Order: sequence, then C-alpha cells, then structure tokens
Amino acid sequence: MEKNRTKRVALVVEGVGGLAQVILDAFMRDEQPVCEVIVKHNGIEALDYLLCRRAYAGRDLNVRPCMALIDLALHDSDGLELLWAMRHHEQTRLMPLVAFSRQEKKNNAPNRPRPLTLWGLTATST
Repeated sequence: MEKNRTKRVALVVEGVGGLAQVILDAFMRDEQPVCEVIVKHNGIEALDYLLCRRAYAGRDLNVRPCMALIDLALHDSDGLELLWAMRHHEQTRLMPLVAFSRQEKKNNAPNRPRPLTLWGLTATST
C-alpha cells in the first residue's frame, strides 16, 4: 500500500469473544495493514457508528467502511436483525456484508420462519 493512499476501513461487529481477534490478525499480518479495522460489540452501536448518530453524531459520514463482518451471535440481538436493518438504510444498503458465527445449528430445530424485531421494525426471516 502506498503511503499517500487513504487506508480502507472494515467494520467488525462481534458478539462472541475471540472471533474478532482472528479477523484482526488476518488483516494485520503484513507490515502494512490491509485496512483499518473498527470493532463494535453490538448491533445498536454498529448502526449508530454507520449512520453517524448518538455518540457518533460528529463522525464524518464520508468515511465509510468498505465492508462489514458481522457475527450472527450478537449479545443484544440476532446478527440477522443487524443485517436486515443495514439493508433497509440508504447509507448501508449497498455495503458488502460477511456473516460469521461460531454458533452451531441444532439438528432437531424446526426450519421455519421466525419473526425478527429491531428498534420497532418487524420482519420474517427464513
């Protein structure tokens, strides 16, 4: 990476301890990091950061992550809720997303749609 080029930013939203560190290690393994990594630990904080609201109201909206890596096992909500919310905001609709999780699916769990709610919004996931 050239010294005069602007660093790229990636957002990692992680709920299970340790997964973000694996991702950070992959991004930082070279002397020149691939990009700057911003880590948030819940969906509300991640959306506030992305949309420059509440504690991040003064953040430059033009400095956006080039991608978001989202843990599906967040503490405050289901990671799918965050994915859904990001797809419904104009500022984040086209951002590339990568979902990951350490959580295993139970074999006996029924495979049926379940309701998702996030800050007053409701949708059904399949």
